[in-house]
Formats: sequence, C-alpha cells, structure tokens
Amino acid sequence: MPSGGAVVVMTMEGHPKCMYEFDKNNQQLFTFPIRITATKQGEIFVLDRISKNNHGRVVILTDEVHIYNGHPAVNSGKHPFKPMQAEVTKSDNVIIADSYNNTLHILDHSGHLLTYCKTAEAGIIGPLGMTFMQPGKLVIGNAVSYFSRNTNAKLYEVEIPEEF
Repeated sequence: MPSGGAVVVMTMEGHPKCMYEFDKNNQQLFTFPIRITATKQGEIFVLDRISKNNHGRVVILTDEVHIYNGHPAVNSGKHPFKPMQAEVTKSDNVIIADSYNNTLHILDHSGHLLTYCKTAEAGIIGPLGMTFMQPGKLVIGNAVSYFSRNTNAKLYEVEIPEEF
C-alpha cells in the first residue's frame, strides 16, 4: 500500500495557502487519499484508504486534525469502515457512503457523528456515488455492478431533512 500524500489549500489566485501532510507528531496524515470535499466553513474531509482491502477512515482537517473510523454499531473487525464517497449537505454536514456495509454516516462539519442510516433497510445495496440534484434531494447510485459485475445498477432519490 502506498503511503503519503498531502493536501494543499490554495488561494483564489492559485497560490499555496497551507499544506497538510504531517500530524503534530510528524507522522504522515494520509496513507492513500481517494476523495476530498470541503464544507462552506472550510473544513476539509479526506477519505483515506489505510489497507489494500479498502479499509479506510475520514481525516477531517479543521483547526485540529480529527479522524473518523466509522461507528462500532456498524463497523467491526468483520465489517471494517470502507468510506467510498462524501457529499456536503445544505446544513454543512457531510454524508459518507460506506458501500461495503450499506451505510450512510452523517457527520457534522467538525467530523462528529450525528447519525447513521442502514441503506439496505430502504432497499439500497452498496451506496456508492452521491450528489445533490437540488437542496434536500440526494441521488444515490448503488455499487451492485461494481461489486458483483451485475449490470443492473440503480439510482435512488432520497429526501434529506434540512437539519442534515
């Protein structure tokens, strides 16, 4: 597994503003970053792979560095956290798709868990791609074809309450 990577924050003019590469103990912050998004308040969420089997975490860059490793009610040794996609809500929270465990984790702008949703209970298996088509309307593409070579992937439209 490769190790490293950095996040460079740029000004609107394209000049480096700051760089995140090491933590306060001079250890690499990232192993293999795969996705990045930011809230309106400027917090940066990096989905980071930490093993070859896609086990991952979310590194949240605020005034301090926070790490979200999933929730123990969902993620365990047999069901490790494998974040695949992140989307910011109108309320500046972040939805993380854990496709392997059929779960959406909803974090506040600082990376603290607000709630999680087991998507399989709504018939959504393998939530993968997400985007807001309009405020409060999240479209989720499932990963059935990604995991099983099934070509019957689907799109689901989900209403997200404004407080999320």
